[in-house]
Amino acid sequence: MVEEILRVLLIEDDQHDAYMVNGYLSGSFKVDWVQTLEEGIARLTTREYDVVLADLSLPDSAGNDTMKAVLSAAPNLPIILVSGKHSERFAIKTVGDGVQDFFFKDMLQPDSLRRSIRYSVERKRNERERERLLRELREALDKVKALSGLLPMCAWCKKIRDDGGYWHQVEEYLTVHTDAKLTHGICKECSEKIMKEIESNKQ
Repeated sequence: MVEEILRVLLIEDDQHDAYMVNGYLSGSFKVDWVQTLEEGIARLTTREYDVVLADLSLPDSAGNDTMKAVLSAAPNLPIILVSGKHSERFAIKTVGDGVQDFFFKDMLQPDSLRRSIRYSVERKRNERERERLLRELREALDKVKALSGLLPMCAWCKKIRDDGGYWHQVEEYLTVHTDAKLTHGICKECSEKIMKEIESNKQ
């Protein structure tokens, strides 16, 4: 099975590290490299990517500011951060804030990076699909017409009177005034009543 070619925006100011990452991702990844946060944000507005891989320390941004800026610029893309500084606490915080993964540069390995990118892309796609389904569900619920208040009903035939003074069968009224789709069946009580009438007619 041929692997999907994933488009990676690499934001990294260190040329050696950029060449190293590009080598790690050769083959089934297409890497677009920029050296500043400003350039990265500009690329995100003009080109399409599957994932953003960004160094935290850049010439025009660092640390938490870099993370916030990248998350804000690419809210629908998985973000993976790398850093030359070791801070487990900060790494955990970034993941809690919405980053998909975090790597320390001296621990970066080709297999783990490639795997992380693919997993991150898949997780983000699943998140977007869940959000789409929830949005459609909310929209559908907003469109549901709900009956409220008092409904004038005939005590004898059980018809309902509309605002214009006309009488309608219950199922007709519900079909017009709600989004409900009615199906027909026979309840237990009516079934027993019908069977008694059938037996009575046989005698």
